[in-house]
Amino acid sequence: MDYFNMMTYDLNGGWSNVTGHNSPLYPYPEEEFEGLNLDTLKNWMVDVKGIPSEKINFGAAFYGRGVQTTESTAYLGAPTDKRMLNFSVDGPTLSAADIDNWKAFDGQPNYNYIIKQTGWEHMWDANAEVPYAVKGKYFLSYDDPEAMRKKAQYIVDNDLGGIIVWQVHGDIQCKGSFVNYGSKLKQCTNLSSPLAEEIDKVFTTGNPTPGNTAPVLTVPGAQTADAGQVISFEVSATDKEGDRLTFTVTGADVVDNGNGTATVTYKAPNTSVDLTETITVTVSDGKKNAVKSVVVNVKGEAPLPGDNNPPVLTAPATAEVKSGETVVISVSATDKDGDALTFTADNGAVVTPTASGADIAFTAPEVTADTVVNLVVTVTDGKATDEATVAVTVKATEEPNPGNTWDPNKVYVGGDTVVFEGVTYKAKWWTKGEKPGTSAVWEAQGENPGPNPDPDPNPGTTWSASKVYVGGDEVTFNGEKYRAKWWTQGDEPGVPFGPWEKI
Repeated sequence: MDYFNMMTYDLNGGWSNVTGHNSPLYPYPEEEFEGLNLDTLKNWMVDVKGIPSEKINFGAAFYGRGVQTTESTAYLGAPTDKRMLNFSVDGPTLSAADIDNWKAFDGQPNYNYIIKQTGWEHMWDANAEVPYAVKGKYFLSYDDPEAMRKKAQYIVDNDLGGIIVWQVHGDIQCKGSFVNYGSKLKQCTNLSSPLAEEIDKVFTTGNPTPGNTAPVLTVPGAQTADAGQVISFEVSATDKEGDRLTFTVTGADVVDNGNGTATVTYKAPNTSVDLTETITVTVSDGKKNAVKSVVVNVKGEAPLPGDNNPPVLTAPATAEVKSGETVVISVSATDKDGDALTFTADNGAVVTPTASGADIAFTAPEVTADTVVNLVVTVTDGKATDEATVAVTVKATEEPNPGNTWDPNKVYVGGDTVVFEGVTYKAKWWTKGEKPGTSAVWEAQGENPGPNPDPDPNPGTTWSASKVYVGGDEVTFNGEKYRAKWWTQGDEPGVPFGPWEKI
């Protein structure tokens, strides 16, 4: 493998349950899922997986992600307001994306558009080291030149390979004027890319943060513990620059004593055989890490006569079934003592024993909307039990319209026609699963075309940022006529190298 190009953006967005950063550099208390940041990913790749740092390229976003919250004033970590939205590409989707402020971008505005907007309060998260902005109930996460500088410096300090960008045109700004070369080519007299330029400044120097060295970690030698025993030991670290140190541990608990030491507490598993466990200790100064391991030799303890070992149940986490139909879920179990096992399940499921466990036959209720039923399966050896919950998604069945020819599972290309709910539609480009009447890919035909999903008050004349155009569509913009070269939405006519050609 030459390089690992890591898409360290889109870490939060319209799908998130709370507001968070699109591309955070470091962890922050409000993050919905622990570890969704560049620093944690780097540590895992280098320290845990042993990937050479110079093979890792991190991703940078030249765009932001806006979401709508349930709060009157948005904040980092605020609950998001999800509702059914109709996106230009994905179609109807449950999302909290902010399409009130960023409709032309489906809630993902480019940086060069963000900086032109007014009315937003811009803030800086000192934990994640990225900016964000709020306006009323709306929240926007993005990267500015300062955040990009910090990411670039992080890459240099940690000897990473480099950076990948999505996407370059989101940063391009014309600070001068356009010079025409014929009817189709324009050149900007003063082109600027502030985010890319900030990265270039850092990479050009090629120097890590002056004076920073990794902390020095000291751990004890191998430890011993009896089965089930709790032991503790102390680790310590020093840092040449006097940076604040943070200890983390895998395989045990840790308490930072605040004086360059930490206490690690480990509980040995209950086992009848001898085991060798490994505890990994990491100390970080915020820029570089030191990692060492401590081996724990666990002495097994044979069970006393009459002791019972509980059974262990294995079951799938999820299953799916259509409304009114039956699904069979196979489960298995083991018992260390060889006891006979009995399986049961709730929600009226029928249990049939098998050689390795049981088959659970669950008949789904009739539903009009997709519903999740939690099916609890239990196994017992007569003395102890184990149980598991299978989340069964019951899919609602749609009543087919006998007059419909549109098939959600079929691929259609531009020019294909279908009938849906009495209306004939023609596909404008490739599509699959996008319902006619709700997506811009379908164009109503005939004398009674039905509702237009994206009506244009001046069809074929005035350009609209929210309208979808395909190759050949003609518009006027700022008194000039343009023709679309390919599919486009939200791209202003007249921009160099864009999808519009002047006619």
